Amino acid sequence: MPTRGKHAVQATVFCDTSVLIAAMYEPHEEHARSRAVIERLATKQGACALHSLAECYAVLTRMPGPAPTPSCKDVRAALALVRAAMTVVALTARDYDAVLTDLAARRLVGALVYDALILRCAARVQAQVIYTWNEQHFRALAPDLAGRIQAPT
Repeated sequence: MPTRGKHAVQATVFCDTSVLIAAMYEPHEEHARSRAVIERLATKQGACALHSLAECYAVLTRMPGPAPTPSCKDVRAALALVRAAMTVVALTARDYDAVLTDLAARRLVGALVYDALILRCAARVQAQVIYTWNEQHFRALAPDLAGRIQAPT
């Protein structure tokens, strides 16, 4: 479990990659609602997965469409702000093994693995709210967390 000093970290709010990307990319259709969530988390009560930072970098430096792609330097600066505002949760090798074992047992395949890893991070910090734009996938993967999963408001 991520720790600060000798105490386990708990996060009230956990943000999925989809929310982080929308918050950082102004032309995104859900930018305003996603950005509002991030701005409310300036007191470190929020968390995100370490893997989400890499996903954000990959996506934001290759955005399709008419808007200009943010520079690598701009994306890195935006990610630094996210790190400053949130607890960043990393998984252990055991966590990865547990997620893969669970997915295999349930015969779940493909890119769902990334959502399952993010949900493992959210569970790790005992998030009370898990923000995502992929509500349906997240609820199907983690029915025990379904009541906590929602789109940003």
